[in-house]
Amino acid sequence: MLIDFVRQLLFAVLVGALPGIEREHLRKKVEDKAVPIFGIRTIILFSVLGFISAFTGNLMGVSSIFVLGIVAVIVITTAVYFSNFWRYKHTGATTYTVMFIVFFMGFLVGLGGYTFFVMAAVLSIVTTLLLAARREMIDWSRNLTSEEIFSAIKLGIIAVVILPLLPNHYIDPWNLINPFSIWYVIVIISGIFFLSYIFMKEFSQKGLFYSNFFAGLISATGTVFQLTCLFKKNKSLLKTVISCVFLACFASLFSHLVVILVVFGSFELVKLLIIPYTLSMIFLLGIFYYYYVQSKQDVVKELNLESPFSLKSVFTFGGIYFVLILVGGLLNFYFGDAGLLPAVAGASLFSSSAVTASLANLLQQGNIQLFSAVGLVIVSAVVSLLVRIILVWPTKNKQIIKTVTVGTVAASLVLIVSYFLQFYFFAF
Repeated sequence: MLIDFVRQLLFAVLVGALPGIEREHLRKKVEDKAVPIFGIRTIILFSVLGFISAFTGNLMGVSSIFVLGIVAVIVITTAVYFSNFWRYKHTGATTYTVMFIVFFMGFLVGLGGYTFFVMAAVLSIVTTLLLAARREMIDWSRNLTSEEIFSAIKLGIIAVVILPLLPNHYIDPWNLINPFSIWYVIVIISGIFFLSYIFMKEFSQKGLFYSNFFAGLISATGTVFQLTCLFKKNKSLLKTVISCVFLACFASLFSHLVVILVVFGSFELVKLLIIPYTLSMIFLLGIFYYYYVQSKQDVVKELNLESPFSLKSVFTFGGIYFVLILVGGLLNFYFGDAGLLPAVAGASLFSSSAVTASLANLLQQGNIQLFSAVGLVIVSAVVSLLVRIILVWPTKNKQIIKTVTVGTVAASLVLIVSYFLQFYFFAF
């Protein structure tokens, strides 16, 4: 019992020390201004108070001790808050809110058990991160546009409101359509799109290439189309446009692996794709770097990409994904895996990410064989690469058209040839 008490007490001190260090650092930075009165020692003691409330409550079997602890927190923080207000006219409530969180962190530790320890540690890290990132969060939130705020609200409605209402079972005689499963994939992909846009916006000020990489993760087809429009407005961006096209192609292939591995956890599928995809991505990255070095002579202006997250983009992706699941499943049911080929090739002209997600889902549900899924993902990737040639035609620039044609055809050949050669050199 004594060893458990000491071990938990030390852990309560540690989880309280992390936010305490951040608050103490803030006090030192602004000594002559209105500052949080609570420092590292006080914050650690609040964590210890929470620990004692839980530990003694469990030991004595009296749950009311928790109430006494929380009352003590309310009294102390309220008294200090008004004292700080009268002295400094400071109305900020962040530190005082943190004291309640710290108390609960200590309380979780006092409950004992690995799970509660982890919960307390995570809470401590997240709380400290939010405190330390104050300035960055304020600057970032003030720079948000109304469109971006509404996009976040739409994402929340899609994920939190609609998803739980959908039935989590098959609703068709072929066991193809599970509304919850399909919408869940749409939520995950939409979240990836939204996060990619945030990164794209953050890095766009630092370089056109960062923007195009993150845009390529979202939609390489749309990115290449925007690059074509950019070149038509500014002919001096020749090398920049070429390098960014190949960077977007690289990002597109990379996103396929992310979707398969992160969304579906299909290690078997990734295992057969990793070699051809890696070699093709290295090839694309090499072409990008070659033209990136030359692009330093271009006059680069900021590329303003619109937010890719909208209900239209979500339902477009969802529509393609749904149709492929339904049509692909029926073709597979009546004609075998070969029946999927025309559907995959046609849909890859618009969204190879949706095709990849659909194939991974069909494989996960057992509606398609592993090697058929791998072959169709390769077909989707090849079609997705080759369609870039058509997208750069409107530039009417021979060098862009020739370079993109040769580069994407070569990358496609690397993808196909390495896929077949891997079976010769490796045993799967």
